[in-house]
Amino acid sequence: MVEIDHEGSHVRLIAGEYAGRKVNVDQAKVDVRLMDLQMDEGTTLTIDLEKDHTLFLYVFYGRLQIEGTDVQQRCAVLLGEGERVTIHSLDASRFMWFQGKKLKEPIAWGGPIVMNTREELDLAFTQLNQGTFLKR
Repeated sequence: MVEIDHEGSHVRLIAGEYAGRKVNVDQAKVDVRLMDLQMDEGTTLTIDLEKDHTLFLYVFYGRLQIEGTDVQQRCAVLLGEGERVTIHSLDASRFMWFQGKKLKEPIAWGGPIVMNTREELDLAFTQLNQGTFLKR
């Protein structure tokens, strides 16, 4: 992990690249940018996105304005494709940045479990109830 102070923000870069810094992950398998960001009140960041990536943000505390939309604490935002995103902190804020290449696979979601099909999801919950979901 790399810590970066940049434009009124403190960034903990967990994976990927930001502001000329890089944290290596096995890029052959995972093409992501993961960051834990803290922004001072009134700070604005504009961050470039990779092509074909999806961005998901989770706000721990504070209020942000993301592309002109207000986002409160304990809220998540899913953004589609774009070249960059502009984030303005209305309060001192902290949020997680999850950015990754689209898998272009179907998604079946049920609470804490995400699979590709409803059948896989049903099997996962059956295994979870039987205590066999996580294998060692």
